[in-house]
Amino acid sequence: MSEKKKILIVEDETLQANAISEYLIGEGYEVKVANNGQEGLKTLENYTPNLILMDILMPIMDGIATLKEIKSDPKIKDIPVIVLTNLKTEETMAEAEKLGAAGYLFKINFKLEDLLKKVKEIVGN
Repeated sequence: MSEKKKILIVEDETLQANAISEYLIGEGYEVKVANNGQEGLKTLENYTPNLILMDILMPIMDGIATLKEIKSDPKIKDIPVIVLTNLKTEETMAEAEKLGAAGYLFKINFKLEDLLKKVKEIVGN
């Protein structure tokens, strides 16, 4: 049997983080959750996921600042990051893309099935 794919969710909205986490665990993924960018970076010191799902608007350290840190660290820069956001602004999307985000999903019209499809596109089952 193949090893479970690991996913780190960096999301400050507990209900959203739990819903995504439980869904992905149910689909056979190993999941860890961090409540903000700073906590996410700390988790990455000793946990190497196959994918990071990250909110943009978070306290302490937002998703863009966290993405910059991830992409500037040679040990973790190749981990794909999907940005989760309610900000449907061109500049936020362009910034995330420029920094190397593998994609983004809008939380407003968000379906867990859409997320799973995107996750499978990037990391497989």
